Amino acid sequence: MIFIRQCLLGLGLCMLVSYSYADITVGMSAGFSGFRGQDNLAYRYGVETAFSQTNEAGGVKGEIIKLEALDDEFSSDLAGQNALRFTNRKNVLAMLGGGENTSDVLSNVADQKEILFLGGVSTPPKMFQNYDNVLTVRPPMSEETTYMCRQFVDRGVSKVTVAYPEYSVMYAELKRSCAPLGVVLDAVSYPISSMSYSKSVQQLFELANENVVMLGDSKTINLLLARLGGDFYGAKTVWLASDVDPDLVKQNQLDTLELKVLSFLGSQLKQTQAYKAYSENLAKLNPYLMPSLRGLEGYVTALILVRGLEDVINPFDLKSPSDVIKLPLNVMRRFTGWVQEGKDIEQQRQLVIALSVMENLNVGLRTYPGFVDGNQSMNWTFSVEDY
Repeated sequence: MIFIRQCLLGLGLCMLVSYSYADITVGMSAGFSGFRGQDNLAYRYGVETAFSQTNEAGGVKGEIIKLEALDDEFSSDLAGQNALRFTNRKNVLAMLGGGENTSDVLSNVADQKEILFLGGVSTPPKMFQNYDNVLTVRPPMSEETTYMCRQFVDRGVSKVTVAYPEYSVMYAELKRSCAPLGVVLDAVSYPISSMSYSKSVQQLFELANENVVMLGDSKTINLLLARLGGDFYGAKTVWLASDVDPDLVKQNQLDTLELKVLSFLGSQLKQTQAYKAYSENLAKLNPYLMPSLRGLEGYVTALILVRGLEDVINPFDLKSPSDVIKLPLNVMRRFTGWVQEGKDIEQQRQLVIALSVMENLNVGLRTYPGFVDGNQSMNWTFSVEDY
């Protein structure tokens, strides 16, 4: 009997060590290469900053959380391969990332594998197709474009120039939102595979609309504005969507640029607790990295994920060695189930539920959005920020 008890004690301690010291792995698939990769890299560093901050404070109830990031080069095929690698080989508890042309395939894999996909880099309308395992930090694109069009109406603007990259689906959504409100859009597309913007620049100069919407990634918009020069935007109001970082766009541009940015993270960001914590911990992660709006978005997304994990991670609470003998049978079932299945499916389901039922979340932004039933996104309030 004593021998059996010692064996059980050893097995229990082995189980305890195996579980308590297990890492939590989160996967992220996004485009990190080329000119369009700068925004996504900032987002990634924001995620890593939040995870590093969490780990320094003891992890998620004692468990270390780490990010496995893969470059999908903005390819839906590569994004799908990355997602399957995450779920089949890395045993991730959740996935992050996505883009206009990759979010859908990541959503499909998440739904098939019953794993949380917490989208945030971009949320085109096709993501919202009643995926049971998809939640997104960013508001739906249709809500953002409708808000922007209403801003034009409120300001008496009836005609707007829209410059958009060839790959973007947001222009079509903006056009669909503005048409019922009587706002006419003059569209100018620009190439994404070439640095030759001469034709697009000429078209933009020929249009006399005072309000110009710039869609695309931050670095490309910055380069396009540089080609246009002060004679163009000195008398224009340039509008940016919420997925564009104004600090990167206004870099090296003249002070005469009147920049209006749609924001869902709240006004006066740099005075919020979240931004200060993000900036301080980013400097610890890498002193050469600069805080940015996209980085803050990644940081906030990671904090929201941590909140959900804190609800579903339940480490053992043993007050004495004899308590090991009292471990319930479901612990043994859970342990053997992990070995048989390769991952804890039930924990993944609990994570989705834990976040989706949260009516509000405090992440230090002076606003407390929660996930909204129906569109699986957070209930942010848009605002227009002047930069």
